Amino acid sequence: MAHPSSTGPEHGGGPALAGRLRRWRARAGASVRDTFADRRRRWRLIRTTTIWALFAIAIAVFFALFSWDWFRGPLARYLSARTGREIQIEGHLHVHPFSWSPWATVGGLQVGNPKWLDGGRANMADLGKTTVQLKLLPLIEGHLELPLLDIEHPRIALYADKTGRNNWTFGKGGGKGAKLPLIQRFVLDDGRIRIDDLQRRLRFTGTVTTTENAGASSARAFRLEGAGSLNAAPFRAHVTGGPLVHVQRDRPYPFDMDLHAGATHILAHGTITRPFDFGHIQTAATVTGPDLADLYLLTGVVLPNTPAYSLSGQVVRDGTTYKVTHFAGRVGQSDLHGVMTLEKIKGRRFLKADLASRVLVMTDLGALFGGAEAGKAPAEEKAAAAAAKAATGRLLPNAPLDVNRIRSMDADVRYRADSVKASKRLPLRAVSLHLSLKQGLLRLDPVAFTMPHGMVAGRARIDARGAVPRSRVDFQVSNMRIEDILPKVQGAPPMEGALEARATLSGEGDSVHKAAAASNGRVTIAIPSGQMRQSLAELMGVNVVPGLFELLSKSPKQSPVRCAMVDFDVRGGVMSVRQFVLDTGVVLTTGQGSINLGSETMNLKIQGHTKKPRLVRIIAPFDVTGSLLHPHMKIETGPVIAQAGAAVGLGALLSPLAAILPFLAPGGAHDANCAALLAEARSAGAPIGRDQLAAAAAPPAKH
Repeated sequence: MAHPSSTGPEHGGGPALAGRLRRWRARAGASVRDTFADRRRRWRLIRTTTIWALFAIAIAVFFALFSWDWFRGPLARYLSARTGREIQIEGHLHVHPFSWSPWATVGGLQVGNPKWLDGGRANMADLGKTTVQLKLLPLIEGHLELPLLDIEHPRIALYADKTGRNNWTFGKGGGKGAKLPLIQRFVLDDGRIRIDDLQRRLRFTGTVTTTENAGASSARAFRLEGAGSLNAAPFRAHVTGGPLVHVQRDRPYPFDMDLHAGATHILAHGTITRPFDFGHIQTAATVTGPDLADLYLLTGVVLPNTPAYSLSGQVVRDGTTYKVTHFAGRVGQSDLHGVMTLEKIKGRRFLKADLASRVLVMTDLGALFGGAEAGKAPAEEKAAAAAAKAATGRLLPNAPLDVNRIRSMDADVRYRADSVKASKRLPLRAVSLHLSLKQGLLRLDPVAFTMPHGMVAGRARIDARGAVPRSRVDFQVSNMRIEDILPKVQGAPPMEGALEARATLSGEGDSVHKAAAASNGRVTIAIPSGQMRQSLAELMGVNVVPGLFELLSKSPKQSPVRCAMVDFDVRGGVMSVRQFVLDTGVVLTTGQGSINLGSETMNLKIQGHTKKPRLVRIIAPFDVTGSLLHPHMKIETGPVIAQAGAAVGLGALLSPLAAILPFLAPGGAHDANCAALLAEARSAGAPIGRDQLAAAAAPPAKH
């Protein structure tokens, strides 16, 4: 029989109830556990939020009480270590970092000079209140962009010593052009700049200010104005450009520049190919002024003295290299065109140029050697040169050579003139030269002047490496015709024949005149053969009656020139005659004396010896004296008076015929030994050929 508890309905749910109880207890426990977990999470969230809130409050309180001036010292020391200069921050430092474009303001930033620069000089830079703002997102990509750069009342003092060291070059860089970040707003208020460059002998003081019309979209929205004094001459610069707010890294930035430095005027229209990397610029430029040498102050490029000029070209700067193409214009009355490249090699400027003129006007070369005042218009130039010569009494230019400029750079220049306009006495056809300049040694090798017949060619050098420049020239005249350079007399050349010559001179001095006044060497001029108007040949022997008769009758009769030679020995600027011979068919003329290149005076005595008996002849020499600019020729009166007195005395005692005996020249002068004279000249370096020696040695013709 079954147990009651296991069979009755009131007892049949026992196991199910137990299960339900277990499930209920499980749910109740889970609920309790969940409740405690939620409470823990809520407390954890509250605690975290409270901590962050307190931290934020602490940061806010910190920044409310914090002074960025505490970082002036550490920041200045950091910048000093990075630049090698003493940098100080005298004003307040404010930073606003909580932005995608944070900004900072620095007051009284001072940048000192390098250690080699003597003390006592002003800081390289004293900047007033300076505000800089930058963009964070481009900075993450490696690009520095400044929405704002605002500098108030900056004071800049730049200095360079005689060796070229300067205080604006940091580290080992220099010469490649400033590379600035992208600036979208640039404000420069009342900037003052002073430059002292001892190497260039340059001194500049001036002001610079920038403005921008924020609403303008034209290419002249941005303006930079500069004014001041450059070596006591007025200076003004006006630069305009497109709106800075539109500047992009991958687009060239256009600009225009109008610059006046004294009488020099530069106009430029170009682009900065990679804003604002000033080492990469392309521009079309036009330069006008009174003297190309004045550009040295602006460019550091040594150029010769010239008359007034106007030149233009395309200029491309690539780092330390400048290339000038499509270069053309005028210098004085001469045209000039070609290409040029200026670069830095081992820290020195090097100019390479290939220049040419279709027509060269010789008077334009006067200023090159200091012979005419530079800076004059062509018409004024001749008058100025003539006035200068008249005032000084000098023929040789005395303008000093600036040795500091010669030493400051190197060059390799080739020049040619396809045709030349010169005086009738100097009928040049073409000119070519090669100039090299290295470490203060200037060479012209070769220099060639083409004539209608023959050529003048040679070489020259100026050594400016020492305290006093030393010059040396060696020029030859070959295959020239004397009739090409002598003025015509009564419509015909007074003398004809081949002209050969050579001059080798060396001297010390910083001008053409000083070098000539101290020169040593030899000058030889020879005419191996030719012919001469017999009237002039007779007058060389002062054969009065036949000479005047031939001259007045315009007789074309010629006398052969067996040879002519003048040989000077030059010592201390004095040209002493070693040989002076003009051997014609009727007269043998000799000479002696000297020419002083220092005082530019001459003292020559020329004596004619007739080869044939003449009825009337004054036996008296010519004296050629005075200055090179104004020579005087006269017959010595002493011998003439003595001859006249003898004639009077003899006329009283003898027949009237005896009265003119003193004027009668018995002749008998022998032909000069031209072969020997020319051989001696040839050994001295005169370009005389063997055929000319053979012709001179041939027996003279009968007359």
